[in-house]
Amino acid sequence: MKRLALSLFSALFASGLALAHESPIDHVEREFQFWVKDNQLFLSYRLQTTDRATLMELKQMDGNGNGKITDAERDAFLTQKADVIAKSFALEVNQKPLTFAPVGTVVRDRKLGQTFLFSAPLPPLKPGSNPGKLVDGYSRKYPGGFRWKARPEVRPGELRVEPLTPPPQPGSTLHPPWIELNFEIVVPQ
Repeated sequence: MKRLALSLFSALFASGLALAHESPIDHVEREFQFWVKDNQLFLSYRLQTTDRATLMELKQMDGNGNGKITDAERDAFLTQKADVIAKSFALEVNQKPLTFAPVGTVVRDRKLGQTFLFSAPLPPLKPGSNPGKLVDGYSRKYPGGFRWKARPEVRPGELRVEPLTPPPQPGSTLHPPWIELNFEIVVPQ
């Protein structure tokens, strides 16, 4: 009897541990690109969703449940998703909190990617390096890896954003529990 109770306890404990971590089914890959224009910090934020997550979103998009997704339903869903993502970011430059807001429409691609554009007004910046940090709160809910997209060309004398946090190694299945990125905005002297 004691062995049965111990076996049962071990099985229940192990099953509890298995449920404690999210399934890798809906892990989301991300691509980040920062730039500065007209005293605004811009972020292009591309999510590469899984087939399963995309099917779940399609079901949610069908607001009236008639089995057909209209352009208006799709756009309303993606607008709401952009707002949720923007509110989940914690952004600071020179240790001053900034707030990202969605800009424009979400760009969808054939690889089930969704690219969101966000901007935040910058505080006055000093010449040289201005440290920044972005904590992606959305990655807490939908974990996964990330990569930096190549920086856009910057002309001499323009501000540039330099990524400081290295992405995970290619092929790595490990990822942090959330994504926290350090970067710097370089103001020419």
